[in-house]
Amino acid sequence: EKVYFDDEVQDYFLSLVAGTKTLTLNASFMNELDTTSVCGGYTAEIQGQTYDQLKNITLNLSEDRSQTIEIKVMHQDENSVSTTFKLHVSLQDPVPVKFNTTPANAMVFIKHKRTNKVVQPMADGRYSLLPGQPYIYTVSCHGYLTKQEQNYIAPTAAGAVSVTLQKAPVNTTIDNS
Repeated sequence: EKVYFDDEVQDYFLSLVAGTKTLTLNASFMNELDTTSVCGGYTAEIQGQTYDQLKNITLNLSEDRSQTIEIKVMHQDENSVSTTFKLHVSLQDPVPVKFNTTPANAMVFIKHKRTNKVVQPMADGRYSLLPGQPYIYTVSCHGYLTKQEQNYIAPTAAGAVSVTLQKAPVNTTIDNS
C-alpha cells in the first residue's frame, strides 16, 4: 500500500494481514533530486540502521499484532531539527465474506480501495478481507445491469453480502438479423 508522507503529519496507520513478516519501504527525501547547495544531505534512521536513500528497504515486523516503526529523518546540517515519522502497523486476521448474488451465476470482482489490489475468491467462493478496510466490489452478469459499491467496509467477523441485479432493458437499436 502506498503511503505518502507529509512533513506536518508524523503518525501513519497501516493494516496488514496477520503473519506478514516484512514491509518494504520506498520513499525519497525532500529535495533529494535537486542539485543546489541547499538540497540533499538527508539520512533516515530506521530499526537501528542509517540510510542515505530510501529505496527497497526491507523492514522486519514482529509477531506483535500492534507495533510502531519509527523513521527518524535528519539533515547533515548540525543546526537542523530531525523529524520522526511513526508507522503504526496493525496485523489483522482476514475475515471470510460470501457474496450471494441474484442471478446466482453473476461474477463478483473485488479490489482494495486504497491499494487497488484485486482479491481473488478462496476455494469455497468466499473472499478473505481485512476487517474495517475499504473495498470496491462490482457484480455483473450478461443480460443484467451491473452494480458497483465504491466504499464497502469489510466487517469485523465473517459475513455475507447479498446483491440482486436488475434485468437490463432490451436494446432495440441492435439489428440481430
